[in-house]
Amino acid sequence: MAPRQAGEQAGERGCGTGALARAFGVGRFVVTAEVAPPVTTDPETLLRRALPLRGLATAVNVTDSAGARAHLSSIVAGFLLSRHGIEPIVQMTCRDRNRLALQSDLLGALALGLGNVLILTGDDPRAGDQPDTKPVFDLDSRGLLALAERMRRERCLPTGTAIDGPSTCCWASPTLRSIRRPHGARTGCSPRSRREPISCRRNSAWIWT
Repeated sequence: MAPRQAGEQAGERGCGTGALARAFGVGRFVVTAEVAPPVTTDPETLLRRALPLRGLATAVNVTDSAGARAHLSSIVAGFLLSRHGIEPIVQMTCRDRNRLALQSDLLGALALGLGNVLILTGDDPRAGDQPDTKPVFDLDSRGLLALAERMRRERCLPTGTAIDGPSTCCWASPTLRSIRRPHGARTGCSPRSRREPISCRRNSAWIWT
C-alpha cells in the first residue's frame, strides 16, 4: 500500500471515528498500553514491541523521547502502528520544540490521521543521558493545549493563516480534557477511564480528536 493511501485511510479513522473516541463516546471502559519507541531506523524493531498489544489494548500510547532520551519520533512511530492495526496515542512534549515546531507537528500528526495526542510538558533534560541539552519550553502543556484548541476551533494558525486540507476534519468534534495534579503525584491520565497510572508529567492534558 502506498504511503499516501495509508495516510488517507488513517485520516479517515482519525476523524472522530477511532476505537478510542467511540468507546469514550458511549462511556465504555477502555484499556490503553504504552510503548517507548526504540533507538532505531528499522520499523520492524518497533513493531516487535508493539504488535503483541494489538487486539488487547484499545489504543497504545507512544512516548516522545521519554526520560529526556532520544528515540524514534513519536509521530513516525504512531503512523507505523496505525498502518498495522494499532490505534496510537501520540505524545507531544513542550521540552524540545518552540511553538512553531509544535504547530507544524500538530498539523503533521493530523495529516497522517493521528487523531489522539497526549500533550506533556516533558522531562527535565538534566535527568536524561545528555544533561547539557538546552530545554525549550516556549510553551507549557496548558499553553500548548490552548493553542491546539484554538487551531481546532478557528481552523487557523495564531497568525490567522487558514489551515487547509481534509485533515482539518479531525478537529471537528474533539473530546478535550485538561488534568492538573500536584508535583510528584501519580495519577491516571484519562478522567474518563480507569487505568493503571503511567508517568504523566505535571499539567498533562489529553486531546482526543
